[in-house]
Amino acid sequence: MVEDDPLYRTLYTASVARICPQARIEQACDGAEARARFATGDIDIVVMDLHMPVLDGAAWLAELKADPRNAELAILVISAFDELAVRVHRAAYPNVFTFPKPLRTDEFERAIRQAVSLIRVTRPQHIHRTGGDMLVDKGHLGLYVSDDPAVQRAVGDQFVLLVPHLVEELRRRICADDFRGVIDSSLDAQAAASVIGAHRAARLAHRLQIAARAQDRAVVASLHQLLAAALHEYADALAAA
Repeated sequence: MVEDDPLYRTLYTASVARICPQARIEQACDGAEARARFATGDIDIVVMDLHMPVLDGAAWLAELKADPRNAELAILVISAFDELAVRVHRAAYPNVFTFPKPLRTDEFERAIRQAVSLIRVTRPQHIHRTGGDMLVDKGHLGLYVSDDPAVQRAVGDQFVLLVPHLVEELRRRICADDFRGVIDSSLDAQAAASVIGAHRAARLAHRLQIAARAQDRAVVASLHQLLAAALHEYADALAAA
């Protein structure tokens, strides 16, 4: 919770605690303090102001998004900046939710619930740590595909063949501004990724659906790039495992 105004910081913290009583909430009053606290813990959601002392929120946001390890981090930006400035930040960073101040409590709580819905409650457990097995969730395959390695391999091979078609179909529909088609194709990608255990790709596909429903072409295009990379990465890992 990064906000230099103690009134807003208290209000936002209370709202999050009400929605997620089990959450651990870290608080910071500027970007520099936020950077230090972020480095010490496993953070799933960042709520931040843009205009802050010491290290400006916009500068810290740029730092966060420059690190590929934060590709799935949900960030809620609440700012008194004009609408254009907020839209610019949203277009630059695909998984950033932006809101103007003053923000209604019900809108903030709805945004928090949406962000929480994108977080996996448990992280996948990997049983191997070399080669492609670093990414492949063997436990998931055993539970949701088959405990037979031959069946796992056959399903994995089908996923590897499917990935280029999923990525290309999404690209064509994005180029045509076919947002309904993007939603349908991203649902297909999410289903395939969920079956095979490509958890990051499944989350990105879900976010792509949200962006397509909002008809935000810039965000859709950015998420498509992230999703394509995640799908190809998992397909390569399956092929190497």
